[in-house]
This record gives sequence, C-alpha cells and structure tokens, in this order.
Amino acid sequence: MQLLRDSCIQISSDTCMADIRNSQAMVEDAVRHHSTRGHISSSQTGYLLKRIGTTAVGKFRLRPKLHKPELCARPVFNFTSSCIQPTAVFLCDSLEPVMATCKHVCNSSDNWIERLKLFPDSGFRPDALRIMVIDILSLYPNIDQDLLIHVVSKKVCRYYQNKPGFATLCCNLLKIVIRAQHTC
Repeated sequence: MQLLRDSCIQISSDTCMADIRNSQAMVEDAVRHHSTRGHISSSQTGYLLKRIGTTAVGKFRLRPKLHKPELCARPVFNFTSSCIQPTAVFLCDSLEPVMATCKHVCNSSDNWIERLKLFPDSGFRPDALRIMVIDILSLYPNIDQDLLIHVVSKKVCRYYQNKPGFATLCCNLLKIVIRAQHTC
C-alpha cells in the first residue's frame, strides 16, 4: 500500500470526469487543427476522434516484481480500454519509426540492465544517456514526465523534420496523453 501512496494521488470522480473532458477537448482541438491543415488524413482524423465523447477510463494495476524485494510491484496505467486509446495507438505507430533510428533499443528492464553491463568502465557516462519510452499504451507514472516529453519531442521533430506539422501534432498528443495518465 505504501507504493500506492507514494506513486498516486486520489482524485474525486468529478475531478476525474473534468480531466477526461479536458483531455478529450485538447485532443479534438489538436486533431481538427492539424486535419484542416492537411497534416493527417481524414481516416486518421476519424480514427483519432472515434472515442471522443465517451468517458471510458483506463485501467490501473500493480505489476508484481517478485525478483525485486525492495520494490515488490510497479504501478502501471493502461490505456487499452480508455477513451484516449486511439490517440495512444496513433502515437505508438507514429513513434515506431522514430524508435528504429535509436542506436540502442531495449525491450525490457532485464535487457536494459544487460546492455548497461556491456558499456566499458572507461568512457561510460551515465549522464550522457537519454532514455526514450515508446509504449504509450502502458505508462509508468514514476517516469519524469517533463524529461520524457522533452527527449521524445526532440527525437520526433528530428525524425519528422520534413513533416513539421505532423511532428507538432505527435508532440502535442504525446503531452496530452502523458499528462492525462492519471485519469484516462
């Protein structure tokens, strides 16, 4: 229970509904803005807006970590059943080619630890590492949101430099989804 208290805040149903409506309004505004400017197709627009107006919330769970006694579980917000799910899927699809340009890609924390062991002692600078999370459907609330948005947005803008409107849409949607993870 201490993990829950440390990683989450309790909000009222009214606050939750207000946050959902606010997130949906921001998604709708961003999508319509970029759709009218031709940055996304009409089918992409329809897909992104298909759950706007619903109030389905995501799921929260604790993922057990039996091999980590100091941290017995990890909190995870899952958007699969939420009203913002189409936005999360769109972002995952849009970020996948960005991920392919990353020099080192890890698909699990175990893979990450193994890769860290490969760095030579001489010349390894942990402060030079930039970590980017691509799975927007299942977010860990303990990740520094501002740093995540900053690092991923820079990569997105660099990758989609020939499509700056699309890059801006992705960055704006990323901010909305990351900030909305406690409700959607």
